[in-house]
Amino acid sequence: MTPPRTGRPREFDIDVALEQVMEAFWERGYEATTVADLMEATGLQKGSLYKAFGDKHSLYVASLKLYLEQTAQSSRACLRTEGSPREALEQWFEFATGGCSRDGGRGCFGVNALVELGNLDEEVTRLVDGQFRLLGKLFAEVIARGQSLGEFRTDTPAQELADFLGVFLSGLNAKARGPLPRSRAKRLIASALAALDA
Repeated sequence: MTPPRTGRPREFDIDVALEQVMEAFWERGYEATTVADLMEATGLQKGSLYKAFGDKHSLYVASLKLYLEQTAQSSRACLRTEGSPREALEQWFEFATGGCSRDGGRGCFGVNALVELGNLDEEVTRLVDGQFRLLGKLFAEVIARGQSLGEFRTDTPAQELADFLGVFLSGLNAKARGPLPRSRAKRLIASALAALDA
């Protein structure tokens, strides 16, 4: 005997919908994004969105987590390569500025979230702080390896140089909302990395 149906099956791809939600929040920010905007971005009704993800705040947090997870995965892959540490950092910054300045200067979703909600939302602050700690660890690892290979200066501890790159990155991402022309971003990145050279 076929068991009775307990409800209609979900008729949309939840991963695709979350990507679309992320794009909407990234473009407009939390406060400026309405439920109508999310419905338009996904093609879903409010009831379907809320049933799948929860309320607007839950949607925002889920999309921020997705962004941070994607960024963390790409960062690990780029910065933990076996090649030149300096080239790894160059490629990573190219990736970071390329993603954050696309579509005319949206900036980094994580930095945007911290600027908009950092003083108001403990969960958002915790998530973005965790991402910065991860990047700090990855920067310190690749810089230490570069120091051991003679690519980077050794008169300053790897962690201090990593902290410098972290602060530079935050400023670069904030500036990218301008938008920041890619040619200027490349010059700024070259100057920052030159400060690490042996």
